[in-house]
Amino acid sequence: MRSAIGSAALLVLVAATAAEAQEAPRRFTLEGRGGFNVPTFDISDAVDGAFQVLVTDDGGARWRPVPAADLPPAQPGEGAFAASGTCLAVLKGSDQGWFVTGGARMSRVFRTFDRGKSWSSSTNPIPAGNPSSGLFSIAFSDAKIGVAVGGNYKEPTLASLNGARSDNGGRTWSAAPVSSSGFFSAVVAVPGSPARFLAVGPTGTAVTSDRGTTWRKLDATPLNAVAFSDGNTGWAVGPKGTIVRLAAN
Repeated sequence: MRSAIGSAALLVLVAATAAEAQEAPRRFTLEGRGGFNVPTFDISDAVDGAFQVLVTDDGGARWRPVPAADLPPAQPGEGAFAASGTCLAVLKGSDQGWFVTGGARMSRVFRTFDRGKSWSSSTNPIPAGNPSSGLFSIAFSDAKIGVAVGGNYKEPTLASLNGARSDNGGRTWSAAPVSSSGFFSAVVAVPGSPARFLAVGPTGTAVTSDRGTTWRKLDATPLNAVAFSDGNTGWAVGPKGTIVRLAAN
């Protein structure tokens, strides 16, 4: 299958395993990885009420944990959904990074402006409230403009808010529905097009060209994850071995 998305395309996903976090605390389960230039950070779900964040400056040879005091406490039941590999994001060439959560009474976006040394959080309007609901993916095109998507993966056609946008680096978020219903598991910024993002989920693919304010559905093929290699070509994957190539017009 081939889908045209204007000047949009996809970023190759890099898988990582818990074994790669060599100096991680016990009970550490890797949920996601993001890299700045050299520094990289991993996250896991909360242990004893605190998210586990590890930072490395040497390509993974040594990892240092972020002290719990430098992270907002986790809510009961709160965690990061790792399936799409995009529950965290970093802005290359900057000191900024983010990860998103769900499963608790509210969804939250955690953010760092100092390469993972310290973190703050903000609430997000996408509903949570149960173990299958909340934020699943986040992407930023620059230091200010970001989009987050999610929903309830156990009810993929539920009519509920599934998108939100920020124009201040993730400090605050406003509702920006990708569609009137449906769960979206991944969102990415399109390289070279600061206003364009692409979201995928079990109900298909949608694109925005105005920083998440409005969205247009491209296709109904169920998909789970998406990434760009450059501004012209990308790939998405879905159930039962589905692989979709996205190409510019």
